[in-house]
Amino acid sequence: AKFAAQRQKLKQTIVQNLSSDEQKARIFAEQLVQLERRQAALEVLQTMLDMCHTRMAYIESEPDIPSDMLSVISSILAARKFFGTEIPEMETIYKQFTNKYGKEQVMQVDDN
Repeated sequence: AKFAAQRQKLKQTIVQNLSSDEQKARIFAEQLVQLERRQAALEVLQTMLDMCHTRMAYIESEPDIPSDMLSVISSILAARKFFGTEIPEMETIYKQFTNKYGKEQVMQVDDN
């Protein structure tokens, strides 16, 4: 709902500025593109989190980060840097992986 409202407001602002200030309209169009890309990234993140959730028993049973989940977990950890303030639970996820696999292993995956 928040995304839709922001998107609609930006579209209206672009239309209002098209005839009077094309440069401003371009700036708002760039903001709209960034907003849509951010929304797409959040949807991908949700898919990855869902994947981890459905495979939690498997993840819990492995002493090391499973190789077939490495890219998913790495992406989730990287997303924490981008969405951490917006999604406070990202820090909790990071701490859970750190508790499970150790700080060194998580930092190594997080750096990739």
